[in-house]
Amino acid sequence: MNSSLFTTTEQTNNGNSSNHVFGVELDSIQSKEFNDINDNHVGIDINDLKSANSTPAGYYSSGDGLKNFTLFSGYPMQLWVGYDGIKKHINVTLGPINMGKPECPLLSLTHDLSPILNNSILVFMIFLAMAYVIRRKRMFAELLEDWEQEYGPRRLYLQRELSNTSILV
Repeated sequence: MNSSLFTTTEQTNNGNSSNHVFGVELDSIQSKEFNDINDNHVGIDINDLKSANSTPAGYYSSGDGLKNFTLFSGYPMQLWVGYDGIKKHINVTLGPINMGKPECPLLSLTHDLSPILNNSILVFMIFLAMAYVIRRKRMFAELLEDWEQEYGPRRLYLQRELSNTSILV
């Protein structure tokens, strides 16, 4: 197996339904061994390193259609993975960090994930999502200047001040 792979399966059990592995791959290396479509693609992997479905990396911009996105570019990106348990439908949406979630997913697949995602895995996924939200809030929290750290913040916030002020007409 290629040493550049990050994987949770071994060569001997790759593709085995007892793996209970679901993954979305952002792949910037084309591997003929796993039938990769190119060296810049997004794939849905189920119990296997060969994607059940894949497409070149990109995102849908309203009005502009599909725009190419180079995974290896170093530009920040965000990825949304949605699963409808009733319809057994997986949606993967990719976009730059500075825009909201595109309306059209980049990649879709109909597959029942219930045998793969048992209750303990769902709890773990919820925990990861919560950890991500907390980390993101901390990352974008207000940064204090050096003097504010020593003496405390002394900022006026227009919205707060307007709510405390009466306006005479």
